[in-house]
Amino acid sequence: MNFLDRALPLIARNFSIIPLGANSKAPQKGIGAKQRSTGKKDFQQIESWAQRFPDANVGLVADERFCILESDDYARLAELIRNGTGEEIPETMRSGRDPNRPHLIFRHSNKSRTIGCPALPGIFECRFTNQYVVAPGSEVDGTFYKIFVDVPPVEIPDWLVAELVRLAQVEKKERSNPTVQTGPNGKITEGGRHYKLMEEIGRRWDGEISEEDFIAWAVEKNDELCDPPKPIAHVVQCVRDIMKKPPHNPGPKVMLGNSDKSGNVDPERWTLTSLSTIEAKPIRWLWTNNIAIGKLNTYSGEPGHGKSLISIDLAARCSVGKEFPDGAPNAIGACDTLICTLEEDVADTIKPRLLAAGGDPKRVHFISQSGRALRFSIVQNEAKLRSLFSRHPDINLAVFDPLLDFTRSNQNADTEVRQELTLLADIANEFGFAAIGINHLNKKTDLKAMHRVAGARGWTAVARMNYLVFKGEEKTPEGTFIRHLCPLKINLAADDRPSLDFVIAKGGVLSEALIIGQVYPILHWLGPGTATADDMGAAAVRTTEADTWLKNFLEHGNWVPSEEVKDAGAKQKFSVDQIKRAKQRCNVEDRRWRAVEGDTVVSVAGLLQ
Repeated sequence: MNFLDRALPLIARNFSIIPLGANSKAPQKGIGAKQRSTGKKDFQQIESWAQRFPDANVGLVADERFCILESDDYARLAELIRNGTGEEIPETMRSGRDPNRPHLIFRHSNKSRTIGCPALPGIFECRFTNQYVVAPGSEVDGTFYKIFVDVPPVEIPDWLVAELVRLAQVEKKERSNPTVQTGPNGKITEGGRHYKLMEEIGRRWDGEISEEDFIAWAVEKNDELCDPPKPIAHVVQCVRDIMKKPPHNPGPKVMLGNSDKSGNVDPERWTLTSLSTIEAKPIRWLWTNNIAIGKLNTYSGEPGHGKSLISIDLAARCSVGKEFPDGAPNAIGACDTLICTLEEDVADTIKPRLLAAGGDPKRVHFISQSGRALRFSIVQNEAKLRSLFSRHPDINLAVFDPLLDFTRSNQNADTEVRQELTLLADIANEFGFAAIGINHLNKKTDLKAMHRVAGARGWTAVARMNYLVFKGEEKTPEGTFIRHLCPLKINLAADDRPSLDFVIAKGGVLSEALIIGQVYPILHWLGPGTATADDMGAAAVRTTEADTWLKNFLEHGNWVPSEEVKDAGAKQKFSVDQIKRAKQRCNVEDRRWRAVEGDTVVSVAGLLQ
């Protein structure tokens, strides 16, 4: 296996790397962590290194995206974390050459970027910034480094970062820690030599001493402190590593207090990136200008107005590569959909409706446990979700219905909601699928449409494409209510577009023996309409106006001919349907009376007690 063989799988995962010596842990001369590649974009640099160092090992570098927790005793570390927090170390990518001394690879959090590289010698070392470990595929002394747990790195939890810092602080205060032993002669024995040596070298680095003098000083310090002394090559490498850092920064020793009391991060840890280095790219669309890939999209509405049926309709279209409701072509073609729902049964509702809509059930999936749809929290199962989507790249649409069922946050806590939904959007972006969340509305019918989505503002703020689904007042000639799909908050396309109108029709199933011939609700799209999201609120106001008018028109005890009621309502611009529903809400009864003289039958309306 050569350098390129070792490097390519790592840059495919977007890791930063450096070349190490052949059969060695030390980096190539003149190359340190700061000269790392930056993931997939630096293939030219990787090829250059491959030509210069064809047999090199590879170092996996902690950068602005990934951090590495190196453990010399994983069982002991897990025990310390469990005793201190009551939590288990999250499942994340794990590599190394000994399962008991692994490298745990996490995605950085805002907190982990600020703490430096705390360590508890003999137990763990946080390689969180500008440090590296030997990467999987490399070979040292005849032993290969491997991946022990092959799942995508998860974000390191803040509670774990805090506990690592606490453990490091305890070690710093208690210099008699049994993992750092001194012999009879007072010198440091194996297990703590590296950390003490790096601490002393870091303190000596003033930014002015030459490399030659610095190495000579460090070799003397090594002989003075360590029994047996570390190899000279190791000392030289320690010096070179420290010289790449700002003066008086001891690198891998415990580094705490990197932010002031206001929470401001040390500016030396910030990085400015010029937009000129960023490659611009277009928005990727599942449904052009309607559903964005790599983003969160939402559909909000009252129960029974058609939100879930829209998601089934879209899943059916995606499964067979059918054009979308506005006639836009399905540019991706037939693809897979993941439907996560707990409100509807998969066997008697989801699948029959999909079949009635013309979908291919082979391309529509749900997450199951013992054959039943699984309830799960996105944030608590991040690693499993990332693993699932990495194993099923054909999934281009994922529906969460309702989205609230798959979060653990208080739906009214804006910060919590934003964090969870941002995580979902991040997963969608990483694995290239469109996420659709179904939301409910609150009961405050007097509010504008934007404020009707239940819970915190984050439910619509994080999503880039938000739609409102509602049933209007008008009907088709066949007597079916017209429903509207309206833009609510659109960030990636024009938001002044017309609504898309539809009705709920009936569709039969031509397969599946047990349900052949039965009918299920499907959508029939009518094309562009004139409704807007705020028309839902206007319809609610108009309903209240109709009720008030009818009660005032029909004084108790007076029966008024129904035709007169209809004509009077028309003058107030109420439709026949609006008056009919107002009668039902206001306890108005229609009766048929025979006139006193003659045979004429008159329909009258009266307000009952």
